[in-house]
Amino acid sequence: MQPLSAPERAICSSAALFLTGFANSPWQVGLGLTLVGVFAAIYHPVGIAMLVAAPTKLGAALGWNGLYGNLGLAAASPRVSPSWRWCPIPGR
Repeated sequence: MQPLSAPERAICSSAALFLTGFANSPWQVGLGLTLVGVFAAIYHPVGIAMLVAAPTKLGAALGWNGLYGNLGLAAASPRVSPSWRWCPIPGR
């Protein structure tokens, strides 16, 4: 089985986001966001290839890329957690 191409990943990620918008329970939100993460996981590592193409202060560039990539993941977690009531969930 071949890996998905970038356009296929974008379509799948978009579809997962669309379906997550119709979630009725915290578990459905979690499942939808997991699918989004699976399909969108390629975008951050692809940036590394762009950074190493012009190696001016390569170590610093890779460090900042890693820092902000991890900060984005850390910041998203409390924002989308159902326990933080980021949006009203029907039926709750």
